[in-house]
Amino acid sequence: MEEYFNALLNNIYEIREKFPHIKPDTIFFGGGTPNIFGINKLEEVAEIIKKNFDSDILETSCEINPDVISFNDIEKIMKSEIFTRVSLGIQSFSRSAIDFIGRVQ
Repeated sequence: MEEYFNALLNNIYEIREKFPHIKPDTIFFGGGTPNIFGINKLEEVAEIIKKNFDSDILETSCEINPDVISFNDIEKIMKSEIFTRVSLGIQSFSRSAIDFIGRVQ
């Protein structure tokens, strides 16, 4: 997991070097289960993006898989000054559909 995280940071640095004029206003963590890294790591990535692109981020959004989030993590998100929006990645409220697709939530 640490190897992937380091590759992500390297990718951020490469993008900054190639496109120094980019000033993002939104950071979106999604497309799966980004919270598997832990809230602290996601906050770290958001801070690195802000610093490296010298940008005022208006929104930092995170898609959360309810299966891998703890109440402690939810509390951290609520107190965080980083996240402005969180969505729960619920695939279905139907137990049979969840069982069929093999998703735990």
